[in-house]
Amino acid sequence: MVRHPNRTGMAMNQITRNYATAYFIRNVSITYADKPVTTANVNFSISENPNFRFYFLPNGSGELKTHVEDTKNKSFDGAVG
Repeated sequence: MVRHPNRTGMAMNQITRNYATAYFIRNVSITYADKPVTTANVNFSISENPNFRFYFLPNGSGELKTHVEDTKNKSFDGAVG
C-alpha cells in the first residue's frame, strides 16, 4: 500500500471551475536481495492510497525493497527484511 493522493486530473473544482492537474504514482519497482521481483509502470491514476499486490516466495535470505516514483518526480522507498 502506498499513501498517495493520486488525482486523475478529471475532477473539476466547483468554485474555480478549473481542473486540478493529474498527480499519481507512475512507477513501482520491487526487489529482493537486490534482484528485481516486479515492476509496475502506470500512466493513469488508480485510486487514492493505492494497493499493489503481487505474489512472491523468497528463495534464501534478503530484504524486500520497494521504490515508488510519482508524476512530480518525488520518490518513496520502503523495505522489509
